[in-house]
Amino acid sequence: MGSRQGRRGELRRPRSGRVHRHDGARDRRVKPLVPERAVMIGDRAGDIVGARANGIRSIGVLWGYGSETELTDAGADGLCGTPAELAACLGRLAA
Repeated sequence: MGSRQGRRGELRRPRSGRVHRHDGARDRRVKPLVPERAVMIGDRAGDIVGARANGIRSIGVLWGYGSETELTDAGADGLCGTPAELAACLGRLAA
């Protein structure tokens, strides 16, 4: 995994069509986000919807707050049942 992007600082709702800004955006050492190479890992429909709105693939994780139905209905590209399975889930998306 090359980098992580969090949601510190300004928060945009998914319907705004913008990726959440984070403090690293001002740091020149952080590589720019390339949507085609990124994967959003989230546990709620809003995470998945936000990823899709920005051309980013997504994995819905089932150990968080959202249900399998919520994540599937939101359009998750993949589902992951446990943290131990996350690397394999990412590998399936990359294949």
